[in-house]
Amino acid sequence: ADQWIHTRGYNGDFPIFNILDRSSDRKALLSSEAATVKLLLDYGMHMDSVNSQGVTLNAALIEVQYYKKPPIDRPISSLSCIAANAIVAGHIQYWNAPLPPRIKQFISWHDRHDFKNRILSEIIN
Repeated sequence: ADQWIHTRGYNGDFPIFNILDRSSDRKALLSSEAATVKLLLDYGMHMDSVNSQGVTLNAALIEVQYYKKPPIDRPISSLSCIAANAIVAGHIQYWNAPLPPRIKQFISWHDRHDFKNRILSEIIN
């Protein structure tokens, strides 16, 4: 399931963002959409991942009023998320770096340009 929920589609977004984008116009999720979002979250969709516009999943969930009250009992960004965001913000070429594939994948969840970076990396190599 991890492979599927963290795979970007043709538009560069994860599946959960496609659901949230459809509901953002009405500022609320339908019950079937909420159930699908809950399932994706239960299967481990990363809360600090970003869509193709750079919006985090947590911000998108707040926008469509997924939470009755936004979570405040734990920080949304872990130290590993902060490090991944720093790598992305610093424009470090992580796809070509000698890193384990899981680390590259984790960083890509924080990178709104991931889709383009991956294609460019495949062309260069």
